[in-house]
Amino acid sequence: MRRLIIIILMFLIRDMTGQDLARLKSGEPFRIKRSATLSLSYQGVGSSSDSYVDQRDAFSINLRGSFEFLGIAFPVQLTFRQGQFNSSANNPFVRFGISPTYKWIKLYAGHRSMHFSRYSLSDITFLGAGVELNPGIFRMAAMYGEIKTPNYNLDTLAFQSDLISNYKRLAYGLKFGLGKERNHFDLFYFKGRDHYKLIDAQEIYITKLPPPENLVIGTDARFIFLKKLTASFNVNMSILTNNQLAREDTLQDDLSESIRKVVGSFITANNTTRACLAGEAGLQWQDKYFNIGLHYKRIDPNYRSFGIHYILDDLENYTVNGGLRLLKNHLNFNGNLGLQRNNLKHIRRNTSERLIYNISSNIILKSNGGLNLTYSNFAIDQRAGLVMLNDTFRFVQNTSVISVSPFYSWGNEKTKQNLQFSFNTSQVKDLSPTSEGLSDGQTQSQILNYRINLKEKEWSFGLGVQRNRNVYRDIESERIGGNIHLGKTLKKPEVQVTLQTGYNILTQNGAKDGFAINSVLNTSWKLNKRTSLSFLVAYLKKSSIQSRKYDEIRFSTNLSYNLLDSNGNRKKN
Repeated sequence: MRRLIIIILMFLIRDMTGQDLARLKSGEPFRIKRSATLSLSYQGVGSSSDSYVDQRDAFSINLRGSFEFLGIAFPVQLTFRQGQFNSSANNPFVRFGISPTYKWIKLYAGHRSMHFSRYSLSDITFLGAGVELNPGIFRMAAMYGEIKTPNYNLDTLAFQSDLISNYKRLAYGLKFGLGKERNHFDLFYFKGRDHYKLIDAQEIYITKLPPPENLVIGTDARFIFLKKLTASFNVNMSILTNNQLAREDTLQDDLSESIRKVVGSFITANNTTRACLAGEAGLQWQDKYFNIGLHYKRIDPNYRSFGIHYILDDLENYTVNGGLRLLKNHLNFNGNLGLQRNNLKHIRRNTSERLIYNISSNIILKSNGGLNLTYSNFAIDQRAGLVMLNDTFRFVQNTSVISVSPFYSWGNEKTKQNLQFSFNTSQVKDLSPTSEGLSDGQTQSQILNYRINLKEKEWSFGLGVQRNRNVYRDIESERIGGNIHLGKTLKKPEVQVTLQTGYNILTQNGAKDGFAINSVLNTSWKLNKRTSLSFLVAYLKKSSIQSRKYDEIRFSTNLSYNLLDSNGNRKKN
């Protein structure tokens, strides 16, 4: 349960949108902009388990709200949590940052993220400062701050508590360009370096975590012709020194040796320094009812940038893409078709070439029914997600996806019913930072859900059946079962109660492996206009012979008090 809470907290971190300082001339110098809420939470677990999870209970206090000072809005989220790792008011899940703007000036302070290009600086969070200046057709940006290294883990997601913070990774970047978002030409420079203490240099050298250094330079451009034709290209060169403490003898490839002579004064260069390229170019024709385009993409083997999270490397794609929109957008088709090859630098024993395609459609038969379809055999983005494999959460990237999801709803004002089926199968690549190696796996699920809401009687009922199959590191596991949902709302007092129970039969590598039961009771009680109390209790049991087993009762309670209304006034009961 604690791991799930940690992951939920990670996704609940709230970034702040830019605030316009031009409003400073109007309005009050200080005012509360939104409601402020104080909540107290307690989570506990009683367990009989063969895992190594630290089962200590957790306690947290949260204060969320927003105030405005001199025209600048400051959303606030402060958290105190005593849990698995430490008791501190300065834990990694408290992130605070602002991005005030004034006309063509935008500032960044605190925990922020900026974008130069998808292969240099994009979506990574840094703790520091930055600025964007866009006077007229000029485009300028700069940033400086600290980035957490991939070796910094709060949870290995594999039942071990781990906290590694061996280096301080500092980064800075610059961008200069001309134009606007629709038509522009940019040049950028991004540098990141892991700093270490000289007295620890010998110890660092013999470990598996040497201090790296990274430099990325490149260009990004986009131009529109004839209002419908868009040309774009993005070229990035990344120079990476895997170990700043390695020998400074001859490099292994001619490109890296040539690059070292040019950038040697900007980055530590030695026999671990490598230069790699990544980029793409495309032409796109966009019309009201259709679009069609050509796209080229190349990412060299071992391409890395400290400013991005994940990337699939060693590939070259030539694709044609198109889209069709008919019947007032009730019928939509989008797709990509092309060729892909790897082994771009001929360092592998074999080279593979394959046909790649991605097809997605959305069919709305009526306002209450439709069908979503997706089929893809290659990754079209760099985003990573979470998936449960063998009772562990893993960071993964989908490399192949088949998804079919028909749905239909019917009823009237008194009764609403919904029926939905979902089939999904995916090839995944493990991107977890603690993995010994990137492991490939496969996930598959078939889920059928039925739901009915009786509005007059304030009852809801749901029934579902499911089958989940995972193949990961030569272990094949399967769960087949179902779940029942029951919900009731009371108007006086204002109470909501939901109960969900599920049962699954387990198999592993074709042999029976016991069963799993989960039952969750959730109650929410609104005591008055500004105070609410919620309580959750869950029973989880897995009886297994071949895999991990557990028997747990988990519970949590939360008291929430709304301090202020949207105008900054104290609420009355």
